[in-house]
Amino acid sequence: MKFDVEKFKSNRKFLFVMAAIVLVLVSINGAISNIKIASGQLEDSDIEIKHLVINEIMTSNKGVFNDPEGNSYDWIELYNGANKEIDL
Repeated sequence: MKFDVEKFKSNRKFLFVMAAIVLVLVSINGAISNIKIASGQLEDSDIEIKHLVINEIMTSNKGVFNDPEGNSYDWIELYNGANKEIDL
């Protein structure tokens, strides 16, 4: 896959705006977390996961993560936060 410089130049403004929005949202989230921690309001229920969640997704894995044989498959990672087995 070749990097398309012209496509990047035409979308540069959009990409910078999106990056700025992400940075602002991350900063706000961090500030809220720091306020909760500093004030002692952070409870276990704020961070405890008690159900099945999709933790990570890798689509179009083009060699980013390879298995021991060198194959690169798409994958999802599930996390079971429940205290019991879950039938998939």
